Amino acid sequence: MDKIRRYFPSGDEYVTEDALKNLRNYKYRAVDKSFLTKYLYRHYWEWAVTLFPRWMAPNLITLTGLSFEVFDVLLVLLIMPDLEGPGPSWLYFAFGIGMWLYSTFDNVDGKQARRTGTSSPLGELFDHGCDALNCTIAGIVEASAFGCGISWQTITIIFFTTMTFFFSTWEEYHTGVLYLGYINGPTEILTFAVLACFASGIWGPGIWHVPASQGLPLIGSLFPATWELMDAMLAVTFVAMLFGHCMVCCWNVYSACKEQNRSFLATLPQITQYVAFSASCYIWLRNSTTILTNNHLVLFLITAGTAFGRIVSKIILAHLTEMPFPSYTVQMVPLAVGAAFSWLGLFTPRTELAFLVISAMFVVVAYLHWALVVIERFCEFLGINCLSIRPPASGQSTPNRQSSGFLSPNSVSLVTAPLSPTSAPKSPGKPTDLWISPTKSKQKSKGTSEGNLQDALVNMKKAQKLAKKDPAVAATVLWKVSRDIARYPKQKSNLESALSTTQRCLYDMADLPELRGDKESGSLWSARLLLKTILECDLAVARLLWLDNKQQAARNYMDALARYLGIEPKIFDKLKACNLESKDRMAQEVIAGLPRKFSKQEDILQALNALEEAASAQLTAQDSERGLVLYLLRHAFAQKKQPEVAYQTIASLISMLQKMGLGYMANACAVLIIKYHMDEPDAHMQIAHAVVNSIEDADLVQARHLLEKYNSQFTEPWSQFIDMFVSKLVIADVEWMCNCAYTEWSHIYQDRDVYKLIDTAIAKQLGDFCIQEVL
Repeated sequence: MDKIRRYFPSGDEYVTEDALKNLRNYKYRAVDKSFLTKYLYRHYWEWAVTLFPRWMAPNLITLTGLSFEVFDVLLVLLIMPDLEGPGPSWLYFAFGIGMWLYSTFDNVDGKQARRTGTSSPLGELFDHGCDALNCTIAGIVEASAFGCGISWQTITIIFFTTMTFFFSTWEEYHTGVLYLGYINGPTEILTFAVLACFASGIWGPGIWHVPASQGLPLIGSLFPATWELMDAMLAVTFVAMLFGHCMVCCWNVYSACKEQNRSFLATLPQITQYVAFSASCYIWLRNSTTILTNNHLVLFLITAGTAFGRIVSKIILAHLTEMPFPSYTVQMVPLAVGAAFSWLGLFTPRTELAFLVISAMFVVVAYLHWALVVIERFCEFLGINCLSIRPPASGQSTPNRQSSGFLSPNSVSLVTAPLSPTSAPKSPGKPTDLWISPTKSKQKSKGTSEGNLQDALVNMKKAQKLAKKDPAVAATVLWKVSRDIARYPKQKSNLESALSTTQRCLYDMADLPELRGDKESGSLWSARLLLKTILECDLAVARLLWLDNKQQAARNYMDALARYLGIEPKIFDKLKACNLESKDRMAQEVIAGLPRKFSKQEDILQALNALEEAASAQLTAQDSERGLVLYLLRHAFAQKKQPEVAYQTIASLISMLQKMGLGYMANACAVLIIKYHMDEPDAHMQIAHAVVNSIEDADLVQARHLLEKYNSQFTEPWSQFIDMFVSKLVIADVEWMCNCAYTEWSHIYQDRDVYKLIDTAIAKQLGDFCIQEVL
């Protein structure tokens, strides 16, 4: 393998470590002006994303969508290799359905990323990379649906798709924004392509090859008499593409360069890369001895399309990593050599075909190597997986950046280590001999899960025997092994029996009303230790029950917390019925009135983590109100006992609610930041995000409420806040902002100076555009 690898560039040649560090500055920016998107497809995509399971990675959705188009190309090669037909009706419907599914999956992947909290620069690279390859793949399918055959009509369709995509990518590199106009390829043009496929399925592809005067009776006379309807459509498309897309891209790049004090003329040579690509393809095809005459066009298009995919993917990579604009790719070499040999007449049909096959192999292998290496480096740097959502790492108490946003009870780990047998009070039964150290166990197969299970089973059986003598130590051991054994369903009954026995013994020992204090008793077990071990056992029972009945397990968590904190379980229901501000006030009162002192740091950390685990269980069990109550209790407890984690509690709550799709609750919780934590470095930006998210959700009442709360406490830093607020927003719909947002905001800002300040900030940051989406 090493001998093979030395023929390929290293990963650092594709993307350097310094370039990867720039991924931290990544912010996805996009503007879609399409009316179809705004009034129709957006609602369809929001519904479609709910059909995908949360464990499905966004990149896997993207790849699955591309596979539908690849399948359509395979159908073309098997059933209609001449790209002309006519083929069976179902084939054209398959083309249309494949395109529609590709479009759906391509638009849903981003929503799935936001839904699962897995947005990343890799997602944009992977998505746009697949789109680049699909320019050729979809072009082949559409040409077949139109019945264009092995002709220049097919080549022109591919030229249109690749040219528009190159200019959009070039524009995004310089402006930092993916701009989709009122009529754009991924929406309106693709919709037309799908309908055209269905039309071919109903009436046959011959409808596109009638004379232009017949197909377009009103304007057909404007075209040459020999033109078919297809020729006229391609001519109109070229004019629309040139002036409605390419010129717009150039204007946007010119505006960006002017704003950044850069030379627009210096960017124009970058377009020559696509000019060289198109010219090489044209010269080779025009002088070819076999590609058009012997039906090798699909092979040529796959070769050229893969090279094109590498060209634009390198531009996207440069945009994400802030590298210089790429001016060359090695996959252009076969196209340039083929064009030169064809033009000079050095090819025979046999040698040209051999060269084309070798070129296709080279281009595909080179592309795959580049893609796999770059993806691997992105994944390694970002700590994510490409086609799966990485579960939280062991010992991690907050969700991983690519987790679904919530931790199940089986994956929540306490900050403090559980009570070890060596720290438990000694008893005549020598409970410290109970624990079988994994490093000393004779039954352990080192490094295997079977060895861990055997250790756990041995510990569990000894703990069960000792439960009546030393229940606290038994509970400690069972709490530790419950996580290992819970992974093995066959051992569930054994663990359940051991936990139940230990739990009963602990309850018999504890006269809970007398144990609500930290004072050490004269008995063998202190009140503090007994309550601690009861909680550990209760949590182990809840984790085990989680495998079968999440709702019941969530209730068990609530009971365990009530028992440990010394409060009545019904207090949770009382808090649940209140609004947010009342919840927060009552949570503060409950924590202030706890009967236990929690004077030891070990107990404080255990309480904080038990509250976090229980809150996560409630949210995962879809009981958002109870989860919110537990987070508020954790926040109040942290404020009193460990203030440094109080803000993190609210920030985590907001993040979790957003990932769960409960944006309205997350925005409302931002009030707590205003109330308690405005001294935190990113607090102001948290409020800005919450305000804009509320506006996006059409919850202008909530946006007004947040800004009123903010304004009531902070009058001086308004200027800095508004500048920061507006600078984080993306260009969007002017009409929406003027007619809706300004009208609502005028009720917020009675002070016209402040209103003018906002207007000035918007004009400074966005020119003639206004606000819709936070980056």
